[in-house]
Amino acid sequence: MDLSRLEIVVSNPKGKRRWANCEDKAPIIGCAEGCIKRYLELRSEALKRVGLEARSAEPLFPYIAEDGKVGYWNERIWQRLKVQVEMASTIKFRWKDLRPTFAQKAKDLGAPIEAVSQCLRHTSTRTTELYYARIRSDTAFSLVRQAWEAPAVKIL
Repeated sequence: MDLSRLEIVVSNPKGKRRWANCEDKAPIIGCAEGCIKRYLELRSEALKRVGLEARSAEPLFPYIAEDGKVGYWNERIWQRLKVQVEMASTIKFRWKDLRPTFAQKAKDLGAPIEAVSQCLRHTSTRTTELYYARIRSDTAFSLVRQAWEAPAVKIL
């Protein structure tokens, strides 16, 4: 993770060995920078409690077992975390909804579909448009209306 450049290296990207390499970078959205810095502080404190330095633990989101062993989260542990988040937030969700939510929000905020597609590591915008992010009808109608209402330019 490089906070000075607001990037994170994706070592196990979707599509690994097919079309994605293991040195892809993903942007850290500026508004998330504070949360990430705070998370890294808390991560470091948690690892110190079990006798490890933050740099010596490979997982960015390490699972620290009751016996102090540090490892990766398995499917069962992710499910337990999901239940805890749902109970705390009173919002039911699916992990797989996070990617399309990010994509649609970025599109709604004005990011070009090409940029959204690249962030999702899609090889073309077709997948992004079909399954992740589309221009909303009200935005499309507004843009077309603006185009038609723009003053005509005379060519001399």
